[in-house]
Amino acid sequence: MFKLKSGTRLLFLCIFSLLLLLLFLPFEIPYYLTFQSVVFPKAEWIVYKGEENGLHSSFINYLKDTPVDHFYQMKGQKDFTISFKENLSEEESILKNDTIAFITSAQSLEEINYAKSRILEFKTLLKADTLEIDNSGLEEYKKTYETSRRKYALQKRIYLRKKSLFAKNKISAEEYSEVFRLYESDSVDTEIDRLKYISLKTGLKNKDVKYILAQIKSYENKIKTINKNAGNLIVKSPITGAILNYFSTDTLLSAADLSMGVINIPVEPENKKHLNTGMKVYINDPLTGNSAEGKIKTFSREQKPWHNDLYYSATVIIPENKIPAGTLVECKIKIALYSPFKYLTVMVGNIFK
Repeated sequence: MFKLKSGTRLLFLCIFSLLLLLLFLPFEIPYYLTFQSVVFPKAEWIVYKGEENGLHSSFINYLKDTPVDHFYQMKGQKDFTISFKENLSEEESILKNDTIAFITSAQSLEEINYAKSRILEFKTLLKADTLEIDNSGLEEYKKTYETSRRKYALQKRIYLRKKSLFAKNKISAEEYSEVFRLYESDSVDTEIDRLKYISLKTGLKNKDVKYILAQIKSYENKIKTINKNAGNLIVKSPITGAILNYFSTDTLLSAADLSMGVINIPVEPENKKHLNTGMKVYINDPLTGNSAEGKIKTFSREQKPWHNDLYYSATVIIPENKIPAGTLVECKIKIALYSPFKYLTVMVGNIFK
């Protein structure tokens, strides 16, 4: 039978007595709840291209109980180009309501050019009766007018048929709009060709001149309206922060409010009773050793994905944050001071939980 030497027995007895003494000594050991989480900025703003070449602006405020994502689409501005402010680079500071970019719509430019061409055509009509032209030339203008009239009549029939189908929801709004645009354009072309022929044949009447002047005024007003609306197509920053680097090909701009850090940590219901708003949270970046202190700001109840189990989410703010956004950090919260015996009991209980 194996027997311990008297010296060894005495050593074990001393060690056991010392451990037993330590367990009941009148000092306390801090007990921490530990978590892993990611540091977020106070707020984040992303501008990116979405479906059908639309422009979206996504703004997330991480200080809310649950981050909310808002989307805005530049409706009716397909085939747009976006021009950013000069010298806009990574880490550059921006202020709230700063104009960051200008949006130019190819559709708007096309409409302006179309209106300008119509103005030029109508202004030319006012001088057409001063031209000298022989009978053969006049006959050519007549043929042009008759061709335009036949084309317009055909387009009108197509338009009326498509209009009926659109009213019954059998064609898309885009298809109807394109047919209407062609119908309207052919209508103006026909009237211009008619006035050209009339002005050269008999000269313009007062009602014709009034019509031409009214059309010029109408297209000038249309250009003013388009330019006014185009002036509103600007991108303004909703935050004060800094430009960030981004890695998505669809992302046009990314910026964040880095004035403080925000962490969201999950808290099981049995641990919620130990936590209160205002409690300190000790944060450490295990890769760099950088550390920071935060405070619990709010709690919210959440539901685990694919489960009915509820848990709490604590929002932690870091006023003086030196840890970059996106960093995976270790967090701990001191919830109690335990005697050595109580501390050992809790630790053993956690192991076998």
